[in-house]
Amino acid sequence: MIPHHPNSPASPFTEGLRHRMRLAWRAGAAAGAAWYLATLVPGVLGQYPYYAPLGALLVCYPTVFDSLRQSLHAVLATGLGVGLGAAALHLGGAQWWAVAAAVLAGIAAGAAPVLATARDLIPTAALFTILIGATDPSGFMAGYLGQTLLGVLVGVAVTLVLPPPPQNARAHRVVARLRDGIADHLQEMAEVLAEQWPPEREEWTRHRHHFEPLIDATREAVRSADAGRRANLRARAYRARGQQLYEAAQTLEQLAVLVRDISTVLAQTAWAERTVLVLDPALRTPVAEAMGDLATAIRSAELAHLTRGPAPAGLDGHRHHLAAARDALDRVTDRLDSQRAGWEDSLAASGIVLHLRRCLDHVHAGPADRSPDLHPAER
Repeated sequence: MIPHHPNSPASPFTEGLRHRMRLAWRAGAAAGAAWYLATLVPGVLGQYPYYAPLGALLVCYPTVFDSLRQSLHAVLATGLGVGLGAAALHLGGAQWWAVAAAVLAGIAAGAAPVLATARDLIPTAALFTILIGATDPSGFMAGYLGQTLLGVLVGVAVTLVLPPPPQNARAHRVVARLRDGIADHLQEMAEVLAEQWPPEREEWTRHRHHFEPLIDATREAVRSADAGRRANLRARAYRARGQQLYEAAQTLEQLAVLVRDISTVLAQTAWAERTVLVLDPALRTPVAEAMGDLATAIRSAELAHLTRGPAPAGLDGHRHHLAAARDALDRVTDRLDSQRAGWEDSLAASGIVLHLRRCLDHVHAGPADRSPDLHPAER
């Protein structure tokens, strides 16, 4: 249903590599700048320049908001760890039990929710203070904390000056992949209905299970795109686009659930031994035509067509496909109303037509439930 090529531009590996490389060059710039500035610091602080690039790396995150939050956590965790290490030195020196006590206290302190993302820094800073700063605790503490703070400030500055772009393009590709997957499965079921019944091939029944990973990937991509806009000076122009992506993803998730249910009904009518679901042979062709027209309408929809609000201008082809799908469903409904078959013969077709109409309504009007505004504070 959904072809996947590991080396294709839209593959998860390529997407992850591109995203990782954006982070890598910012981290490299921040670490290099922190090291250069650290070597210029005079006095005792200048004796520990290697902690500055480490501090810069601690706050290099994919989004501006995460970098700002991590900078606060990193400074707090490092200061707490250095304090524990200094207390251990004062009480027992660089002894084995002092190391054990500092690590124990540091790991326990990491349970505080405010330090969740930097909890590992606490025992590490305590160990550095005991093992490296035993000969000059005061000088080491000043150098460690001062250079770490310098690196954190440099990392934050690089992130603010060169903020990462919101991942709208990646989210758009993932949302479009879900849209195409839904259309492909509908088209596949339409082709199966047009064949000999019950169908000889069964692989299409397994394709409905592909929607779960696609939905999960879509949710993650849209959330990441929204997170990339928070505290990002470059992102104000992307606000409307972010809301559009969110509503389109919500519409497609609802479509995926409906199409999966249609696939389940078809599988039951084809092979289930104990079922009252029977598909009248006279209805298979018109139902298949309605499915094919709806698949074409979904595939031709831009993201703006899957959101709430007035339909965008242009794309007359999409409107034509929507009208064709609606006409095809009307024909099936008229056929159901006029035929004299028993309720068992029309039950499956009625359920499928109901789901297809709901799909068409979603494509026409956007998500069924009111989706929350992703940026209520900016209203």
